[in-house]
Amino acid sequence: MQGKERRISERAMDLEKIIANRFNRLLWRISNYGERDELAAHKISLLEWRILAQLGKLGRMPIGKLSELSGVGPTVGSRAIKSLKLKGCVESRKSTKDSRQQLVQLTDYGLQVHDAIAPNRQKAHQQVQAGLSPDELSTMLALCDKLERHLDRLNCEEDDGW
Repeated sequence: MQGKERRISERAMDLEKIIANRFNRLLWRISNYGERDELAAHKISLLEWRILAQLGKLGRMPIGKLSELSGVGPTVGSRAIKSLKLKGCVESRKSTKDSRQQLVQLTDYGLQVHDAIAPNRQKAHQQVQAGLSPDELSTMLALCDKLERHLDRLNCEEDDGW
């Protein structure tokens, strides 16, 4: 490195005005807020918790859908599910309708772990959301839904190469 000059690009993006950057930072801060003793006691990571929370709410589902709902790609989701299997929290089997799909569900132990962690995580999220009025929270969730629908449309418009 020569001298002490600062190299700043003329094409630099203002990341504070990029939704993905702001959401990513908020996700990290919200996920790391609150009581985590139960996570540590059960040796569950935040990602593994998101997977357990989805299964605790929605029940058995395909790995791909579970990864999508948990906000991760299929490879990261599969690794987290493998870890949860080793911990005895989830089980999987091939779908009887589509043998290419693996379905995942909580084990009895996984349900116990979920139910031990959920109250403190719920309390933490309520404390975070208390920073918004009910109308603001409703508006924010509606805007998130709108963006998701827009992204779904954008993804459908992609050329599949045919």
